[in-house]
Amino acid sequence: MLKSLAKPHARMKRAATARAKKNDKPPPLPGPPPRALYALTCYTVEKRKDRWYVIKTNGLGHRAWRGPYATLRLATLAIARLYEREITERHVRRSELYAVPE
Repeated sequence: MLKSLAKPHARMKRAATARAKKNDKPPPLPGPPPRALYALTCYTVEKRKDRWYVIKTNGLGHRAWRGPYATLRLATLAIARLYEREITERHVRRSELYAVPE
């Protein structure tokens, strides 16, 4: 009986250790960093009546249309803002991984 009670405690301790290790930042990778080259997400634009809507083309999970936008120019501007956010997040991760200035 006591042996079975000890096992869950050991599992919880291992899980806590694994979580702590996951939150630690890895040391920078050796050598020069590769080029900052990013393949970006694809978007689909749809016109419904007199408004425009935007969605990730191959998005997994929650698929929510963004919009409505009054003009095509505003819809493409929204996509540009999403691209800016995506590139910034990825570039910050790259900079931290290789310990190079942004």
